Amino acid sequence: MKKFTAIVLAVVIAAAMLIPVGCAKSPDDLIIGSWKCVGTNSATGSVMTQVYKFEKNGDCHIYYTLDSGVSGVNSMTVDCTYLIYDNYIYLSKEGETEDIVYKLKVTEDKLVLTTTGFADIQSIELERIA
Repeated sequence: MKKFTAIVLAVVIAAAMLIPVGCAKSPDDLIIGSWKCVGTNSATGSVMTQVYKFEKNGDCHIYYTLDSGVSGVNSMTVDCTYLIYDNYIYLSKEGETEDIVYKLKVTEDKLVLTTTGFADIQSIELERIA
């Protein structure tokens, strides 16, 4: 009986070693897609929507929409490129000379970008959109 138990245990362990462990996705893979956040200026009531779209080739686009409620809706698109390295994301916005560096935290459904190098640290929390 011990021999049978040992053989079964050996087969179970060998089979478990063959089953691929769920490979954790890297931030490079997780960030691909569109992300959105909406904020309201409590003083003016203006609503700012930001949508970040990250493509696999390193290109990105940021869509800003401001609804002031008074003068209508204004929107702007900024093209950019990005590079992820060591849990930081470097954004190069078109027309700007310096990269913006954010500490990066990304999961399947949430993206958090935290400013670095400023006395007033700010975070942008975005939700994945379809």
